[in-house]
Amino acid sequence: MVLDLFLKLLEKCGRKWAIVDFFGKVIQWRYYIFYTESHVDNRWIARLPNLFLHIYPGEKSGAGISPDGANAHSHPYNTWGWIIKGGYSESINEQLVRHTGRFGVAYMSHHDTHRIVTVQPGTVSLFFHGFRVSKWLMHSEPCKSVCSQCQATNNGVCHKTREIKPLDNAIEDTQRDLGGKSWRTIKFVRVDADFESKVANRKEAVAKMNLPELDGRVEEHEFMKTILIAKAKQKEVRT
Repeated sequence: MVLDLFLKLLEKCGRKWAIVDFFGKVIQWRYYIFYTESHVDNRWIARLPNLFLHIYPGEKSGAGISPDGANAHSHPYNTWGWIIKGGYSESINEQLVRHTGRFGVAYMSHHDTHRIVTVQPGTVSLFFHGFRVSKWLMHSEPCKSVCSQCQATNNGVCHKTREIKPLDNAIEDTQRDLGGKSWRTIKFVRVDADFESKVANRKEAVAKMNLPELDGRVEEHEFMKTILIAKAKQKEVRT
């Protein structure tokens, strides 16, 4: 009861955000405990430690949805994640997989990259980070096997290249409508009075595309990969 009231207070203060995917599904809820921040944030306060509460709702099918996609990233600070409920597995530096269950603590240095590979639906964690000491980086890693999309559209070569580069498209650095010009992008969106209507607008836009019936997150991921590869190849042609 007390926790629910506290989370409601954070929401009213603009500190409840959500990752919303292409299809209008919430992949992750985030509550900023100390202050709201973004990937691209030059305020002095953004260099200080912070505490988040993360909730991973999952799907009705019982499948967990990873918020990180296929590419790993680093954080610009050292982090500690304490699992209150559920658990998840991470790929660390694309070399080993680490599982953290209930009441476990997952530490990561700002020198390392990670991505959540699997997550139990309903997982809840407290995520603490220290002082900001570096920049966000993305670790792009070629797939171990070439998918059918790359076979058909990229001459049988994985479209991703093995490199660590700056994370330019910060998904937290936006408060724009989920409807507008860039609605196809996965976004971290503030949960406000218009949030539900924004999500509904995105779902309506997807419905108008008359997409084939996609069964769960795996098929949705493959569909999105096809679109992203096509966009990247168009960009290569233009340049």
